[in-house]
Amino acid sequence: MPFTVTIQALLRAIPGCHAIAFVDLSARLVLRIETEEALPQDYSDALCLRGARLLGGQAAAASTEVFGINQPPREAVPMRDGGNELFLRAPRDPDEALCALVGPNTGIEAALSQMRRAIAEIVEIAAGTARHDTRRGRGG
Repeated sequence: MPFTVTIQALLRAIPGCHAIAFVDLSARLVLRIETEEALPQDYSDALCLRGARLLGGQAAAASTEVFGINQPPREAVPMRDGGNELFLRAPRDPDEALCALVGPNTGIEAALSQMRRAIAEIVEIAAGTARHDTRRGRGG
């Protein structure tokens, strides 16, 4: 996948980042993950599931009610296992998101800012690839 380079660069750019995953929230599927050290498949699957629940499941429904907003959150930052998990929904495709595992000393806002720039780039690359593949499939 062409956006692998973007995900790899994001992993290196965020201080204390251990893993970055690009996921499909509706399918609860990890499309691509880059890590410092290998993670078990069930761990990355669970990360994706947590993202789906926080950004679109019951937790998202509860936050819309509590905060009086009419759409699910775009971001979630739970603490877990002595670090933080960062979840960021794509701006134009609410089913796609980035998930990051970061250490306790990682600057959350700076990391989210980098993730916002990266997800916009990833979505553009993915959309361009899909358009290109569709055109090739039609022989033109």
